[in-house]
Amino acid sequence: MKPIASAIVAATLLALSAAPLAAAPPQQPPAGQQAPGSQKAPAPQQSQCNTKPPQNKKQTLRPGKCYDGWKQKKPVTDYSKRGLKAPGKGRQWIQTNGAYVLVEITTGIVRQIVTPR
Repeated sequence: MKPIASAIVAATLLALSAAPLAAAPPQQPPAGQQAPGSQKAPAPQQSQCNTKPPQNKKQTLRPGKCYDGWKQKKPVTDYSKRGLKAPGKGRQWIQTNGAYVLVEITTGIVRQIVTPR
């Protein structure tokens, strides 16, 4: 009888201690502030670049940025002869302004820039 009574008491204490935790709504940090211990989410990447040529002819190309008008360029198919690695699935090399640019086909985002020597 004693083990059954102690099990009932333990179950009751456990249920009473868990009830306030389940009923309390999660705390939200004030607007503009981040919860302690949480990491900031990475900035969303631009999903698709403009396929039309840029209005200004001088476009600065950097990895992670869009290359507007990249579809107007002919892809480099003999990349191994030019000292470039295989582009990988969904990417292609394009030659522009004397440099080779690795571009994602679906988005137009620049992944790598190689200048020949």
